[in-house]
This record gives sequence, C-alpha cells and structure tokens, in this order.
Amino acid sequence: MFTITVTTAKGETQAIPFRGEAASIGKGEDNTVQLKGWTIGKKHASLVHRDGQLFVEDHGGLSVTEVNGKAIDDRYGPLQEDDVIQIGGYEIRVTADGGGARPQAAAPSIEDLLTATLSRPIPAYQPKPLSPDAPLRTQDSARAPAP
Repeated sequence: MFTITVTTAKGETQAIPFRGEAASIGKGEDNTVQLKGWTIGKKHASLVHRDGQLFVEDHGGLSVTEVNGKAIDDRYGPLQEDDVIQIGGYEIRVTADGGGARPQAAAPSIEDLLTATLSRPIPAYQPKPLSPDAPLRTQDSARAPAP
C-alpha cells in the first residue's frame, strides 16, 4: 500500500491511502485525489501500479503534469521515492507505507546482460536453396510484363 500526499500552494497537506492498480487525479468528484482549480482537468492524471512499480499518466488539462519540474508527455515512470508530481499549484508525493523504499525491479548488471547474450548460440545463416526450375529474377525482369 502507498500513501499519496497532496500539498496545496498554501502549504496544506492531505494524506490519502492508495491500494489497487490505479488512482485517478483531477477535479471530478469520482477521483481518488480530488484537486480544485480551473486549470485542473476533470480526470487530469492517474497513478498506475504495474509490475510492482508506479507510473504517472497525463490525461490533459489546462495545466501540464510535471515530475520534478519537467513536463511529461503521456506517461512517466517508474516513479522514485523522491519524485514530486506537480499539477496546477499542487505537489503530490507517493511513498510506500512502512517507510521503506518502493519495491523496484533490480536492473541487471552489464555482466549479467553479456553472459545471457553470449551464452545463447547464435543460429547460422541458412540461405534458402534455389529451385533449378525457378528463373532468376533480376530488377529488370521484375518490371517486365509476363508473356
């Protein structure tokens, strides 16, 4: 489970528990995180939990969705523990409950990648045999009309 912490431009904070696969963010009443303001879209963005990692997806509004001060086009992630999502005058942080870091898939080392790549045999090139009855096609014969 995660906690979504929303901080307003005035410094007021609200903590919202998050369970499940997705949490919607916007000014619509049906959103998990409800924000106010004319630049906020009805469903402005979503937090999506996929393969043990969190991503933020932008659905549009008059204000852009930013992560760490940089506008995102469509999706950003996986989110890290210190990432800050900005929408309008709001700052949104997502933390794992229990104080630990969010579970992240460990990136394989370069040695692991090389071992996995080099340990598989590379198939030899096997050209298709030509049929003795088939005429050889050249670039000019491909354009010539059939007799």
